[in-house]
Amino acid sequence: MSLYFRKFGYRGYIFIACKILEDNDTRTFETMWQGWTGAGFIRKKMPKQFGLVKITLYKRYSDDKTFMYVCIAECSNILDPALSVRVLQFVEAFRMRISCYAALYKVESIRRASDPESYSTTSGSQASDDRPPSSVG
Repeated sequence: MSLYFRKFGYRGYIFIACKILEDNDTRTFETMWQGWTGAGFIRKKMPKQFGLVKITLYKRYSDDKTFMYVCIAECSNILDPALSVRVLQFVEAFRMRISCYAALYKVESIRRASDPESYSTTSGSQASDDRPPSSVG
């Protein structure tokens, strides 16, 4: 078993980015964020096999209100290959219930050539899309 798998296993994340319109009151959003972001739906409806660890809301302080809030649901077993169809069905059903952007991400490992036992991490690609990223040019 690789060091990467022992460290991360089937851990994955659902990122939810919420765009607030200029005329919306952010204080209202912050008191009702679990409804707006779908965090309440995730807590209540996500199958236990996915291993929900925590849901966190992050706020960006800026005059530009585009994607001012990001909600991250961390799951310990969401990338288990045996659950892949159920996970994609859940994420698709979840997307239809919210007015935010949502995507499933995984941790990617990068091994340093100088130290084969060390890893650094970065946000991975969307698990719901098997196509390679297209280049913009």
